[in-house]
Amino acid sequence: YAQPAGQNNARSMPNAAPQAPAPVQTSGPAALAQQLGLSEEQTSQIQQIQEDSAQAVQDIVMDEDLMDARKDLAEEVLDADASEDDIKDKVDEVSDIQEKISFEMAMSRHNAFMVLSQEQQEQFKALLKERMDSVKASMMAAQAPAPEAAPAPAPEDAPAPAPEDAPQGDVPPPAPADQ
Repeated sequence: YAQPAGQNNARSMPNAAPQAPAPVQTSGPAALAQQLGLSEEQTSQIQQIQEDSAQAVQDIVMDEDLMDARKDLAEEVLDADASEDDIKDKVDEVSDIQEKISFEMAMSRHNAFMVLSQEQQEQFKALLKERMDSVKASMMAAQAPAPEAAPAPAPEDAPAPAPEDAPQGDVPPPAPADQ
């Protein structure tokens, strides 16, 4: 049965559990659409662009046979008789296919960007810069040398360290000097 606007099913049905509000997305296409305030028409256009691009990439992979090109490269690398030129030719074959894929993906992003209004484009640029800065900061932190670790504390039952002038190991203490 239909409910008046604003009325929650959980209140009208005594045994129904209260429904949690939908989670707020912080990444992905839905979050981006929400952050940029995309209209339904814009969302639909961008979704179509993404679907068309995904199909185009799949067609490139299948038509150009990227997996076979990668396999051929791996075999060439492991061929004792392969020359540097032979290996470079196989690398070029893989690179050509990857370049076509990269171009298709870049054009898809550009076409989606062109669906946005001028204001949304500026918002998108700011979000992209923010994300890139965040990724860069994460990468820099991962590459930074770890701080010197402090020595681990001695267990409570460990003997106290000997004074610096105390004999070490099996060496007997020096004999007292005669007076």
